Amino acid sequence: YDSTTADGTAKNTIKLIVKFKPTSSNSNDGNIRSFLTRSNNSGSVNQLLSTKVRAINGHLPSVDVYPEDKDMVMNELKKDDNVLLVEEDFEIYKSPAIEEQKDEQQQYTTTTGNNLRRTLEEVEQYGNRLIQTNDILTTVSSHPNRFINTPVKVCIIDTGYNIDHEDLPKEAVTQTDVGYGSSFFDNDGHGTHCAGVIGAVGGNERGVVGVIPDENLFSFHIIKALNDEGIGTAFVMLRAIQGCIDNGSKIINMSIGSGFQSDIFREEFE
Repeated sequence: YDSTTADGTAKNTIKLIVKFKPTSSNSNDGNIRSFLTRSNNSGSVNQLLSTKVRAINGHLPSVDVYPEDKDMVMNELKKDDNVLLVEEDFEIYKSPAIEEQKDEQQQYTTTTGNNLRRTLEEVEQYGNRLIQTNDILTTVSSHPNRFINTPVKVCIIDTGYNIDHEDLPKEAVTQTDVGYGSSFFDNDGHGTHCAGVIGAVGGNERGVVGVIPDENLFSFHIIKALNDEGIGTAFVMLRAIQGCIDNGSKIINMSIGSGFQSDIFREEFE
């Protein structure tokens, strides 16, 4: 890892993610640091005192250790009755986007500032027909007493969001910074693509029609948790998920994958 990574991992170290049991009192950075130094033998105390400890909303702390100390620290932490799980941080990648059939008369690509821009003549996504979005929206609007029209906040954790895109909502779009800079820039384009699938503006004769084409029915919260190559880490992703929750999101979209089976991720999702 490099000292410039979004999760702040110290140079030449490995980040460990620790999940305490619900009954544990180690709920803040100071207590976690004290716990880590108490829980290890004297040979590791000085090393742990120099590490960086961070916690996500009072739980899921992380600690940076040198590679040669990783196994020792993990084993010592696992012995403690307060600890439920310990895992090494791992990389997470964007999911490959499905290549749609291109029509040279309808599609062209340009770049504006730091954002990748793709402009289309407005077309309906094939997936909208498969899940019958028009029928659902018609049913909801036809029965206002049965289906209360309360805008829903949708959180997208990805490579960012092109706030200048002509076919995406601009009003009431919020963001959380987890270390990769402003979420309103997307040099990769993957996050903007995902946002368009969900909420591209309908009826504007541009781009595509989103699953929810009426921006009055929802709002976006954007978290850039993947870099410009579409790569991130588990720890940053967990911080992003907490950011979605803290900002009142009811739906979280993560078009990501990894070859690692994480018990901490499973615990958090459950």
